[in-house]
Amino acid sequence: MVVVAIVVVVVAVASAVAVVIAVVVVAMKAEVVMVFVVVVVVMAVVMVVVVAILYVASAVAVVMAVVVVAMKAEVVMVFVVVVVVMAVVMVVVVAILYVADPNSIDLHALNRLGVNGGFKPKPFTERLMQELVLYYPGNSRYLCHLFCEPVNPISGRWEVTSHDLLRNKTITEVFDFVVIANGCTAHPKLPRFPGLDKFRGKTMHSLDFKDTSGWEEKRACVVGIGNSGSDIACELSNYRQVLLSVRSGAWFINRLGHKGLPFDLSYHSRYRWLVLSWLPRRVRNRLWRRLYSQVVDHQLYGLNPPEQPDASIHKITDDLSHKIASGLVKIKPDIREFTETGIIFEDGTCVDGLDLVIFSTGYSIHYPFLDLAMLGIPKEDADLKLYKHMFAPDLPHQTLAFLSVAQYTGGTFPSAEMQCRLAAAVFKGNVHLPNRERMKAEIASYQANLESRYVSKVREPRRVDHLLYMDELASLVGCKPNLAWFLLTDPVLFWHLLFGPGVAYQYRLQGPNTWPEARHAILTVMDRIREPFKKFQATPAKPQTSSSTVVLAMSKYLIAGCIAIAIGFIAHRMYSS
Repeated sequence: MVVVAIVVVVVAVASAVAVVIAVVVVAMKAEVVMVFVVVVVVMAVVMVVVVAILYVASAVAVVMAVVVVAMKAEVVMVFVVVVVVMAVVMVVVVAILYVADPNSIDLHALNRLGVNGGFKPKPFTERLMQELVLYYPGNSRYLCHLFCEPVNPISGRWEVTSHDLLRNKTITEVFDFVVIANGCTAHPKLPRFPGLDKFRGKTMHSLDFKDTSGWEEKRACVVGIGNSGSDIACELSNYRQVLLSVRSGAWFINRLGHKGLPFDLSYHSRYRWLVLSWLPRRVRNRLWRRLYSQVVDHQLYGLNPPEQPDASIHKITDDLSHKIASGLVKIKPDIREFTETGIIFEDGTCVDGLDLVIFSTGYSIHYPFLDLAMLGIPKEDADLKLYKHMFAPDLPHQTLAFLSVAQYTGGTFPSAEMQCRLAAAVFKGNVHLPNRERMKAEIASYQANLESRYVSKVREPRRVDHLLYMDELASLVGCKPNLAWFLLTDPVLFWHLLFGPGVAYQYRLQGPNTWPEARHAILTVMDRIREPFKKFQATPAKPQTSSSTVVLAMSKYLIAGCIAIAIGFIAHRMYSS
């Protein structure tokens, strides 16, 4: 009886939601077959979620109905009791969902947690600052590693020789474990163009560009349209027109998204990744193109890249489109050759009188202190072929780990922290990596996926989707949040984990090294984001009920009524028979 009632209601609600989704997809000019696929998928998701949420409520209503029928009450009484019970239950559910709404503001939470969310840095004393100033130049900037090799291949220990340039002292030590954490943005990659050595102007890499001092009135050309290249071009264009040499374009997005909030709040969410992963690639890229076109018409502005939107990491800029439209930044094609005073571009145009050329052409992986052949890596290239972008499969003992080699679509520090947790767990023996063959098989699968997605694997050789990569590492560490468990035991937290921002607190809920305040920090993310804006408000803003909360409340009451009618009908048939 419970199953019949739930199925009837779930199918009705799922059908309604599916029709709405279908209309949206049709409005986007998607194919009929695609509409059918999306409808089926959405119906399945809605059925699972609704069954999970309403299982307890339905069971309570059925029990009450059976009790009333057993007492030989009238059918009308059965219906009234069921409706009352379901109404009470659904009011509670709606209240819980209102609290769980990521857009709601819990003003009392700020008093309990504090504006900074409980993360109070240790006080910096004058002595501590002096120690930091003395320590880092002497031990970080001037400490050059000269040699790193296994002192004993059987034990897996490492001998590291370093030279302190400040004290002119060479040190050799033996370590059980080594972590290579200098990343992949330390060694600039400078392209070679014909005639570059004849160019009389100044050339530099974007790594060496700190500010516009001394270049305010100079004519400049920026080569490369990454994040650094676009920012430098926009900054220099405040004084004079800047040329921006673009080889193949890029997809751009603004820093701020819906309602002026940071774009990654909605970009990195489990719900978003769930929906996008189910959509066929053609539909997914069509959605991305619509999103990117809200920032700038890439085709019109000469920024359209050859890759599909899901095959490259989008670039972040707020000013480039305005600078191009106003003529302060002029887009030029790739460089053919340099002259003594200028550049000849691939379209045949020549620009003279250049004073400065800045190469924003990325970085190359460079480990001069490490014998890569020993790790099974033939040479220093963009593809290190590391398991999870951290471990070399050919090492007999996993006592060496690389950090921040991957190219993340999200924040670097959360991913680096998760890599540190995995490396520590592997070194301690708490996590055992797969054997050499399995690691190489997974690396080969990753490479095949790159080749199928990207026009040029060299451009995005180590790209990982932030939230998916974090989940992969967390699964190995044992700290990936169990959504099914939280759905049954903590619906409020489940709601935030599924629909809220993919913050790193969620990996402190379960597994090793949990944090007692993780749940509270997740539930109050939006509070801490909105808190600084209160300083600029003339009158305190009143918390507003979001449209999603209203829709959820209405849908819950509708579902409650449908379940009550269905159960009443079934009880009537049973009583009359």
